Amino acid sequence: MATLNTGVMAAGVLAAMAGVAPGQCETGWIPQGTNGAVRAACTWDPDGAGPLGQRVVVGGAFSRAMHLVTRGVAALDPSTGAWTPMGMGVGAASGFVPSVNAVAAGADGALYVAGQFSTAGGVPVSNIAKWDETTKTWSALGSGLDGAAYSLHVMPDGDVI
Repeated sequence: MATLNTGVMAAGVLAAMAGVAPGQCETGWIPQGTNGAVRAACTWDPDGAGPLGQRVVVGGAFSRAMHLVTRGVAALDPSTGAWTPMGMGVGAASGFVPSVNAVAAGADGALYVAGQFSTAGGVPVSNIAKWDETTKTWSALGSGLDGAAYSLHVMPDGDVI
């Protein structure tokens, strides 16, 4: 599995493209990032159909996004460039480094993360957890998963695969 080294993203620049023809998009790197590997990303609307704009959620093996402690998962508001931690992020028992390998958003504003971790926001979980933006808390999904996860999908009915 390829990982995105956001140290490169941190060194990247948002450059205005000189001579952009009408109809072309300006693109560039986000000038700030995480201090470790990003392994997954998705767009997420934290309040479902509410007034808040979409965020980009990243998961991986990192402990900071810009100057904020994020522990494996963070949200970026692309309109402001501001990062937001997701509570205390994820953690692990001694012996392995926690990692968020997959992120998925539900239509109702729910956010799911999976990977290799044993806590989310201090709550005991087993490699999968759900973020509640309203209460700013993590919760376990049932009894969790027996091993590390590398992919997630939220079905239209809300079931998580």
